[in-house]
Amino acid sequence: GLDLASVYWRMVHARLWTGCMFGVLAALVIGPNLIAAYRRVRQVLGMAGSPWGSQGGPADHLLRSPAMYWIIGAVLVLFLSRIGSGQWLLWLRFVHDQPFGVTDPIFLRDISYYVFELPFLRFVSGFLLGSIILSLVGVCTIYMTAGAIRLQQSLVIMPRAGAHLAVLGGLLLL
Repeated sequence: GLDLASVYWRMVHARLWTGCMFGVLAALVIGPNLIAAYRRVRQVLGMAGSPWGSQGGPADHLLRSPAMYWIIGAVLVLFLSRIGSGQWLLWLRFVHDQPFGVTDPIFLRDISYYVFELPFLRFVSGFLLGSIILSLVGVCTIYMTAGAIRLQQSLVIMPRAGAHLAVLGGLLLL
């Protein structure tokens, strides 16, 4: 009969491979941002103290703990790798593309580029954008909890936290 086991295992391997690949990509985006936030939060808590007063706030001990940043990073990376593993079919099309032999008259590319490569590259672009947005939301939450971003009479952002958020904002515009 039909050799459906090989098809099944190809699908399973492609899902695992794309999940790992996009997990690493997400870790490369989220990891440095969490490390930078951890360092800046320690400086903020050391300089200005806790925004919750002398006894500290409910999340004060978590903000000082590197384990919390590892857990946040792991959850975000697993979430994003799950999204990436769902695109296994795009990955297989990208890897096993075949030329059609017909050239686009405007951009002088083989039509197979638009069928096999472009959809995968568009997904990677969207994935990176989503990773940056998720990093920005996570880092803003951490900074607000630590008091590096405060809503008083006006919005007060400590300089190093502001620089970090400006870099992430700039990356969004790319």
